Amino acid sequence: MWEYIKVHIGKLFAIIAGLFFSIIYLFSGMLDAIVVFIIMSIAFYIGTKKDKKESIRDALKQVLPDNFFDRDHH
Repeated sequence: MWEYIKVHIGKLFAIIAGLFFSIIYLFSGMLDAIVVFIIMSIAFYIGTKKDKKESIRDALKQVLPDNFFDRDHH
């Protein structure tokens, strides 16, 4: 059984995520479900970077303007 779960972990995760978002949609609406999905996606991305011991700052540099971290904050 555990071997089956290891082989199909992506499908299992997708089913659980689908169930989760379906419940959010039923209780709070589509817009709220989309916002929760976006927040969870960002958190998952950051968690993946941390697991791989990669710099989050380097990942942010790819999506933010070039001078974002070079600004002189007063």
